[in-house]
Amino acid sequence: MLKLKEIKKIIEEKIPLSLQESWDNSGLIIGDENSKINKVIVTLDVTDSVIAEAIRENAELIISHHPVIFDGLRTIDYGTPSGNRIRKLIKNDINVLSYHTNFDKAEDGTTDTVCKKIDLKNVENIDSDEFAFCKMGEITPMPLKEFIAFLKNKLNLKSVKYTGEDDKMIKRVAVASGAGSSFYTMALFKNADVFITGEVKHHVAIDCMDAGMAVIDAGHFETENCSLKTIYDMLKDKVEVNITKEYNELFKYM
Repeated sequence: MLKLKEIKKIIEEKIPLSLQESWDNSGLIIGDENSKINKVIVTLDVTDSVIAEAIRENAELIISHHPVIFDGLRTIDYGTPSGNRIRKLIKNDINVLSYHTNFDKAEDGTTDTVCKKIDLKNVENIDSDEFAFCKMGEITPMPLKEFIAFLKNKLNLKSVKYTGEDDKMIKRVAVASGAGSSFYTMALFKNADVFITGEVKHHVAIDCMDAGMAVIDAGHFETENCSLKTIYDMLKDKVEVNITKEYNELFKYM
């Protein structure tokens, strides 16, 4: 059995809070650092289904990527989905830790995980900082259509949206997991052949298309959920921990 503050220390040695953006809300979201923790559930989001799973499994701690409380709170209205989630967490003594933008930038974080899953070589941070949201690497050259099939297999994707000619040769790959489309200009500057992210805005797709850089929208959930094993691996030898079984996809596809 560990105290919450001990679990927090283990994680934050590798995912320091100092890496989070000024507007973010990572760290302890709900709970008491002196709480005794026997069981942990790791998840991308704190949903009703994840809370129900924690209650059923007698888990005292949920560790999420996206903070359950993000913007400043003025009220906690039990009649709203967000207010009701907070009520259930507090009522059932479930602590919540969240690691958001600091996990995006950290070693073995969300973007690093995608880079490793698609076997990128010579990976570097695209903006030359020690920690960055966007990374660049290289693959053995292949046509875009073939690369997309490869990507879907490696990330277990049902579908993607993309721009670019199917026969465009892909070697230099830029990656920014989640809502990373704002980094497309950096990818262009670094002469990426393709830019992979989780949410591509319409104007970004147009700019990339006209600039001749392919862009792949692989899904916000899909480009981040695969990284949860990083946190699982940090804790698996120290406390009982499981990646949620109840929340493993967001959108359905027809």
